Amino acid sequence: MLNPTAQYADDANFRARQRLWQDAESGTDRIDWVLTLAGLDDPAPGVDVLDVGCGNGAYLARLHDRGVAAVGFDLAFGMLHAAAAGGAAAGRPGSLVNADAQALPVRDGA
Repeated sequence: MLNPTAQYADDANFRARQRLWQDAESGTDRIDWVLTLAGLDDPAPGVDVLDVGCGNGAYLARLHDRGVAAVGFDLAFGMLHAAAAGGAAAGRPGSLVNADAQALPVRDGA
């Protein structure tokens, strides 16, 4: 198995990988950079986003700060717990869902 359950029992290993990008010499905020590439630097009102493989919720939190209705999906309960603890789901019932990216519980075309 490529990602054994223990790998994502919590977000410690994931945060270690995130820290690799924090110290990049470019000074670029990687989350802002990715959201800009996705056209979400200045989202239109009413935009909904599905963050598949949301990890510890870093992108979800930033999307919510921008007024985007974002739902995070992750297969690992440890990641979802970290996202919830980090405030990614604060006051947003149903904004974190345990699901496999190959079988998302959303309608086609969503």
